[in-house]
Amino acid sequence: MLLVQPSEVVFSGVRPGLLYVLQLKITNKGTSMCRVRIKPLVSPNFRLNYTPTGSLAPGLDVTAEVEFQLPEGEPALEAAGDVEIGFKEVLHVITNGEVIDVPLRAIRPTADVRVADHLDFGLVVVNTRVVRELVVSNVGTAAGGYKLELPQGDLPLSATPAAGRVGAGSMPHGLLLHDGDELDAADAA
Repeated sequence: MLLVQPSEVVFSGVRPGLLYVLQLKITNKGTSMCRVRIKPLVSPNFRLNYTPTGSLAPGLDVTAEVEFQLPEGEPALEAAGDVEIGFKEVLHVITNGEVIDVPLRAIRPTADVRVADHLDFGLVVVNTRVVRELVVSNVGTAAGGYKLELPQGDLPLSATPAAGRVGAGSMPHGLLLHDGDELDAADAA
């Protein structure tokens, strides 16, 4: 019985011209020797660095390296809606008639903009100004934008700035939520 770790190899935020390498560990968890073969990859963007060892003794492991490279000048990977599009391949590890499939994926740089799920204004007295900070961050690998749309109605509520861009992997920064009037320096501090 073989254990292959990780069970899926994912290269995220891939950019043209860079070489990405991840290791794959194959361990014999059985009680007898087993022969390990890895079927060659089809995609020209994925490569396998592996020296066949013949048989693998119980408890021992062997390491293989999976590489991914998007050639320089290759068009950037694109997204269709919320679906991430990239490169996919399956690595087949074969032993004693058993085949273990390890999915390989390379994903384009994407933004992952996050906003706090709630904001507490507390008890608000009529005709009193209340300013609160809403934290926006981007934990993705590409810059992303945000636009805050507030419900129209009886609440005099607005945001400053209501739209903007957040850099890749940027530290959280805040938006000020307030009544519709202009903010002065004391409110913004």
